[in-house]
Amino acid sequence: MKSFREQQEDRANGGKNQSDAAQTIEGLAGMSESQLTALLAAEAAKAKQNGTLNADTVRSFWDQMAPMLSNEQREKLKGLLDMIK
Repeated sequence: MKSFREQQEDRANGGKNQSDAAQTIEGLAGMSESQLTALLAAEAAKAKQNGTLNADTVRSFWDQMAPMLSNEQREKLKGLLDMIK
């Protein structure tokens, strides 16, 4: 499975489409919340190592997503983002 960053790069290069998103979702579909959290932590660690994830990136993501979420969703997202900072 490609990392989020790799998927972004593919889209930026014009190579990927909605079927790739469907494949990614399909690959995550049977995972528990703890498995998904572990996968997120692993991907975040890789992104930090290669310099594509930092506090500014996390803050920007929060700023974009938070207004669209319910209070409960914001709390959940805040916990996840605090974990990967």
